[in-house]
Amino acid sequence: MSTHSQDYDKSYEGRQLYFSQHDGVLSTISRQEGIEGYPFGSVAPFCLDRQGKPVILVSDLAQHTKNINENNRVSLTITADSDKKSDVQAHGRLTYIGQAGLVPEAELDAVKMRYIRYLPAAAQYFDGHSFHFYRIDMVKGRFIGGFGKIFWLEPEELLVDNPFDEAAELGIINHMNEDHQKSMRQYLLDAHKLQTGKDNTLQMVGVDALGCDIRRDGRIHRIWFKQPVTASSEAREQLVELARS
Repeated sequence: MSTHSQDYDKSYEGRQLYFSQHDGVLSTISRQEGIEGYPFGSVAPFCLDRQGKPVILVSDLAQHTKNINENNRVSLTITADSDKKSDVQAHGRLTYIGQAGLVPEAELDAVKMRYIRYLPAAAQYFDGHSFHFYRIDMVKGRFIGGFGKIFWLEPEELLVDNPFDEAAELGIINHMNEDHQKSMRQYLLDAHKLQTGKDNTLQMVGVDALGCDIRRDGRIHRIWFKQPVTASSEAREQLVELARS
C-alpha cells in the first residue's frame, strides 16, 4: 500500500533519514566460490560527498570490495535510530540502489578530509592495508516510513548537491567550533533535547544545503535548517536564526 496524497512530500521524509545517518548495510553480489551470485551483506560507514552521494572506504582485501570490482551493482540499506524495545518495522528505512565506482583521484583529498571529519577512526586505516574510496551513484531508492508510506525514489528526489566547496565548508565549521559553542549547545537542546555542559566540547563536522552535523560524545546529530541554503552568507543567517529561536 502506498500513499499518493499531494500533501505528503516523500522526498522530505526520505531526505530526513538519508542525511541524518552515517552507516548502513552494504549488499554486494558475491563472487566467492560456492556462493556466486548470492547477496552478500556487510556493515558500511559512509559519508555524503558534494553531490549528496554516499562514499564508502573499503579495503582491497575485503570480500565486498572484491565483489564490487567484479560486479559494481550494490545496495545500501539505511535505517532510522531505534531502541531495542520498539518495533523495528515501525521506523523508517531506505534502500539506496546504485553502482559503486572508485572516487576520481582529483577529488580524493577533499573526499578524504570530509570523510575523516565524520568518521575519525578511519584515519588509522591508511597506515595498514590498501584502502580506497568508492562512490555509489544512485539508480533508484526504496523508502519505507511506516504503514502506508512506501515509495520508490528517483535520484533527483533524494540527492541534494552541497553548495559549498571544501574551503567554504571549513570556514563555516571552524568559525562555529571556535566561536559558537554556546549556540551549538542550544541547537542540540532545541532539536534533540540534549543537555550539554560547558566542559563538553562540541564539534561541527559538516554543513550542506539542508543543515549541519554536530558531534557530541562521539555521536553525530543532525540540525536542520528552516529552509535550504545556497551560499555561506545564507548558512550563517540560518545558524543565527536557529540560535535565536
